Amino acid sequence: MVDLAFHCGLQQTSRVEFPLVGAQVSRGQSFFVVMFLAVFLFTAWIVRDSGRWLKAKRDRQTTGDQKALEEINWEDLFQIARRTVQSTVAAFPDDLKAEAERLPYILKKWPPGGPTAKAMGHFIGFQLGRRSESNGPVTLYLGTIYKYCAERNLDFGDEVQTTYLHEFGHHLGYGENELTQRGLI
Repeated sequence: MVDLAFHCGLQQTSRVEFPLVGAQVSRGQSFFVVMFLAVFLFTAWIVRDSGRWLKAKRDRQTTGDQKALEEINWEDLFQIARRTVQSTVAAFPDDLKAEAERLPYILKKWPPGGPTAKAMGHFIGFQLGRRSESNGPVTLYLGTIYKYCAERNLDFGDEVQTTYLHEFGHHLGYGENELTQRGLI
């Protein structure tokens, strides 16, 4: 059998130098050092590229969100919301219907803070456990409701109704726990 190390001019006791990392290791250990460096460099490359990939994906998503927001047909959303609130109030029992008809509601495009804000509605005058004597109003933010529905593939009219009932529940004195029990969160 031919000794390859001898023919290549390598001796078993020779050492390999890795000036990049400032180390000297035996030939037997050199395989593991090379593999470690290869894995390290490959991982660094993946991390660098995944950062670029995630940024590009985020940029595409933001551009898509902005485009979707620019394409909102506000006239249709306001019309759907008005009809939904009116039909919801019309379906109330007489005592609640009278209360809801007395309480004004306002439809706005966005909450304070604009399109990045999360609020879908707001009631001014909430008093826990007591029907509010305040004249509200109930405010519904149609842009936020629309975004919420688009992200979850929900019906816009259904979510307008749920949000209106949620805010009307605050007028009646219901806290978040009671509204959750009634399915209005």
